[in-house]
Amino acid sequence: MAPRAFKQRTRVKRSVMIANVWTTDTGVPNLATTRASRSQLKSAAVIAFVLVLVALAAAGMGSRSAADLPGFLPLVAGITTISDLLAAFLLFTQFRVTGLTLLAVAGAAYALSGLLTVAYTVSFPGVVLPGVIRTEEIGPWFWVIWHLAFPLMLASYAISDPSLRSASPLNSIPDQLRRYLGGVVIVAGLLILFIFEAGHVLPALILHGKFQPLFSSVRVGIVLADVTAAVLLFRRPKELTTLQLALGLALLTALLDTALNFISSGRYTATWYVGKIEMFLTAMIVVVTLAAEISELYRRAAELATIDALTGLENRRSLGPRLEWALGHGRREGVQVAFIMIDVDRFKNYNDAFGHAAGDQCLRRVSSALRAQLQRPNDLLIRFGGEEFVVLLVDTDQAGAQMLAERLRTAVEDLSIRHAPGAANDVVTISLGICVAKAASTQGRELLDLADRALYAAKAAGRNRWAFEGPPRALEAVTQVAI
Repeated sequence: MAPRAFKQRTRVKRSVMIANVWTTDTGVPNLATTRASRSQLKSAAVIAFVLVLVALAAAGMGSRSAADLPGFLPLVAGITTISDLLAAFLLFTQFRVTGLTLLAVAGAAYALSGLLTVAYTVSFPGVVLPGVIRTEEIGPWFWVIWHLAFPLMLASYAISDPSLRSASPLNSIPDQLRRYLGGVVIVAGLLILFIFEAGHVLPALILHGKFQPLFSSVRVGIVLADVTAAVLLFRRPKELTTLQLALGLALLTALLDTALNFISSGRYTATWYVGKIEMFLTAMIVVVTLAAEISELYRRAAELATIDALTGLENRRSLGPRLEWALGHGRREGVQVAFIMIDVDRFKNYNDAFGHAAGDQCLRRVSSALRAQLQRPNDLLIRFGGEEFVVLLVDTDQAGAQMLAERLRTAVEDLSIRHAPGAANDVVTISLGICVAKAASTQGRELLDLADRALYAAKAAGRNRWAFEGPPRALEAVTQVAI
């Protein structure tokens, strides 16, 4: 096959694979591919309803003049700038982790928004010393560019070439994305410099605090840009992602800010103030969403750290905290705690004979059989490591522990998993070591040691059986089980 033909075929195949980037599985949880939960959808609906309700309430005030609060806009704009740049940083960080280009494009939109907010704030009347800026009326042009650029950048992604929306290799920025981001930085810098240097030649949008007719025409274009971006953003998927939901709310706040400017006759009206509050929510929504997702990822990471990937059971990491809780509960209630250590008999022989894939399947079946025998909510089964499991029981005496041990042994034997040729038993079996002690007079390490000694005794007695050892640290009984 010719190199060019092979390259074209690869490009077509790649485009098909990434045709729906919204559901691309990067293997790493992120805003762009995580499906919005029902609670997130409800929260977004409530937030949208409240935002619209506040905007309508402000619209009812019309152009009623309000007090001139000199520090209001610098405060709101400062929060907006920090939120924009923080959102950009978090989105770029997720891009570096996942390689999903959409996150970089969304981050670029927020980075540009943050830069333009800085320029808008600096050019606002009263923020800097008189004479530093050539004209006090260039700020509205930054506001216009900002409100046009944000939705247009999101819209440009929606209609971009599929290769721009693909997941790139980690720690690598595709050339096309590099050119896109570089172009955004260059264009933003040139626009800011042009407005500061040549702003006095631009038509006035605001004079003496009053909106001019030209401003109304420009705001129509902004509304169209917001609506177009929203349509393009939500046209593809049947199921919303978390990022889509957050960007949709951000577009709504930008649209409400523009709509309130239609109603207001100029600055420092009630509707103008509400519009500026809606403005800083554009970035805050994504920042809060990202912060919530990071908190959820920490929770999931902590959970995954204690879950065994093969069997789905809790792993050895969770044994210490669980044992501490069991002993604490047992001391308060004045009851006994039972500890059972389990080992799959001759499991190395099984792995050698049938391979590790079959061994993994065997452990999954064994763990399921063991778990099915635990009937109380606080009964805990843990994969201790390799082919070893432990069972932790609160408020269980010797008779109850021995009864459960026999059920566990029988359940595994009844699976009838064929063992390796030459093994002592034709089917896979387990050996168990049992220890029961009063929680008030024992420690976790002691329980573990006693159960381990009992397990060793069960193996020495011929396997496929259980043995018991109590606090006196003398082996009391080894129960023979007919094979």
